[in-house]
Amino acid sequence: MAANGDMLTPGPRPGDRPALRLRRQLIIERSIGIPLVLLLILWVVVLKTSHSRACLIRIPGTEIAIAVRDEAAGSDALDRFTRANAGSMPLEAVRVRPQPVLELGRPEGDVRTVDQAVDDLQAACDAGVLQILADAVVMYADGAPVLALRTPEDADIVLDALKQQFTSDVPQEKIVGKPRIVERIELKQETRKPSAIVTSRDQAQRRLLEPKQKGIEVWVGPDDTAEGYARRYGVSRDRIAELNPGVDLDKLKVGQHLIIKRAEPQITVEFTFEETVTEDVPFKTEEVPTPDLKPGERKVQVEGRPGRARVRYLVTRHNDVDVKRDALDTEELGPSSPQKVLVGPAKAEGQ
Repeated sequence: MAANGDMLTPGPRPGDRPALRLRRQLIIERSIGIPLVLLLILWVVVLKTSHSRACLIRIPGTEIAIAVRDEAAGSDALDRFTRANAGSMPLEAVRVRPQPVLELGRPEGDVRTVDQAVDDLQAACDAGVLQILADAVVMYADGAPVLALRTPEDADIVLDALKQQFTSDVPQEKIVGKPRIVERIELKQETRKPSAIVTSRDQAQRRLLEPKQKGIEVWVGPDDTAEGYARRYGVSRDRIAELNPGVDLDKLKVGQHLIIKRAEPQITVEFTFEETVTEDVPFKTEEVPTPDLKPGERKVQVEGRPGRARVRYLVTRHNDVDVKRDALDTEELGPSSPQKVLVGPAKAEGQ
């Protein structure tokens, strides 16, 4: 005890120093180790939770749920899938049916990358589970659909361009009336796959001029006749004659070329115009009987000479084919000279 009466705290004895150091070490280890353990446990929980929940691209009405990392990845996959199927249509005009939804959930399989999710969505589309649609104006010609366009204005522009295309070679002052479309045209609002909707006017014009009926042309064989062709291809003999002007169908020759059916386009532009041409006027043939020739014999005495005339026609044209020519008036430029033919006496019966 101290002289003033205070109690003195005894200091550590030399033998107590290792125990003190051990106690200090335990305190330090606990202050550092326990937070580390807690942090490790928290990390394991977060990691396990992150693997148990993901963003699901779910297709309504089906059991398809494509798991991706997060909502941003899901939106990116849907956007890329839609763009890949939009064709030339703007993205805002395209719809996916049924519209996939994004939701958080537990994935049943592997979490997919964005590229893999796009492939999965495309597989669902190819299987008919998803549909990519867009509003369109479908052009019908005589009741048959021929073209899908974006707007009615596009349809009018394409038809006007076709009229301009076929009338461009004819002076405008020569055209009588306005060009018209032969077929009955109807425009209907419908939904179509974006790839089927034409947004290029040049492509639309080419599509409208594709033949709805292919042409048929033949080369005459040894036993072929006009009547046989008519029966075989379901056309009339008169139609074959109309398509082959100047051909004598009663005297067909082997190897002769005939048009049986002309290719018919989807759309026919009809217009009428005046055309003035200079052409030959056929000469007449005069027969002069003579006893100087043998019976049935003929001999040209004077060669004929065709005349010349300027003829004004009213021509009706379908696209680039003249289907009708009516002569309006004729101006003679030079007279024709008749051909004189000496003809022997007629053959007696029995000869």
